[in-house]
Amino acid sequence: MKIRLTLAILSLGASLFCGRPVEGRGFGGSSSRSAYSSRGGSYSGSRSYGGSSGGGYGRAGGSYNRSYEGSHGGSADASGTRGAAYGPNGAAAGSTRDVSASGPNGRTYNSQEERGAASGTYGSAAGGSRSTSATGAYGQSYSSERQGGAATSPYGSAAGGSRSTSATGAYGQSYSSERQGGAVAGPNGATAYGSRSTSATGAYGQSYSSERQGGAVANPYGSAAYGSRNTSATGAYGQSYSGERQGGAVANPYGSAAYGSRSTSATGAYGQSYSGERQGGAVANPYGVAAGGSASASGMGYYGQSYSAQRYGAAATGTGGYGAYGANAAGAYPDRAIGYGGQSYPAPGYGGQPDASPTYGSPAPLLDRAAYLRARLRGF
Repeated sequence: MKIRLTLAILSLGASLFCGRPVEGRGFGGSSSRSAYSSRGGSYSGSRSYGGSSGGGYGRAGGSYNRSYEGSHGGSADASGTRGAAYGPNGAAAGSTRDVSASGPNGRTYNSQEERGAASGTYGSAAGGSRSTSATGAYGQSYSSERQGGAATSPYGSAAGGSRSTSATGAYGQSYSSERQGGAVAGPNGATAYGSRSTSATGAYGQSYSSERQGGAVANPYGSAAYGSRNTSATGAYGQSYSGERQGGAVANPYGSAAYGSRSTSATGAYGQSYSGERQGGAVANPYGVAAGGSASASGMGYYGQSYSAQRYGAAATGTGGYGAYGANAAGAYPDRAIGYGGQSYPAPGYGGQPDASPTYGSPAPLLDRAAYLRARLRGF
């Protein structure tokens, strides 16, 4: 949707005058001219302007028109407007421009631009847009649109923009792309995001498509980011390729975490194939660190060759006092029987036990636990 930013800016400028009559001097004027060439070309143009100021208020504006005609059938037209206003509460300005042209062999060009900005007691804002289209002598075409804006105030700032493009070639080629992005920042944090999608086709059936997305957030309690990408392509002789990627990360005062994954597949013109997958992640906090990953791949060759592989891995480390972390998790310490120890264990109510069994004292081996219990219960 195309936004008439200039009209909004000029209306804001008009609001600066609201409630008070403007007293002062005004100015204005207009002019026009034309010219011709001995080779058959011509030019004509006109412009006008006006404004007023007084009492702490002011405004000015103008417009222009120009046209050209060539000796070989080409023509061009350009027109535009400009305006600005100021008052006790701020100022605003804006402009527009339209251009069109045509050539002798059916070529055309069109462009429209709009820009505006305003600043006041509570902040500032600016924006603009542009659209362009063109056609060639042999059926080629091109079109593009752009939009963008930004604003700031005592509570924060924001910005955003988008762009879309498409084109076709003389032999059936095509291309299209879209982009979007934005960011916001305030006293409590900031956020940003972006996306992009692209597709294309070739003259002999080739194709390509891709999508990307990403974002990030940050505030006093932590931060996070993510991203993804998908890609696919085909060749003129049946080749194909596809890939996917994802990743993200989070961090706060209590720790951090990150992950990622990737999958890929491809086929060749003569039956070759390949596929692969990867995954990985990591976590860290005051009690330790852990990481893990896996990978798998398979492939097949032109003459029936095949290949496949899988890999896994993990690691963890942390404070030894916690059973899930440190050396205990790796089995560095032997297992101890519950209730055993280096100290002799006297039977309840008997005091020190004479003629201690050889199984007393240091920790009993696991295979002697039954004999140990029988010796302890012999006196009952």
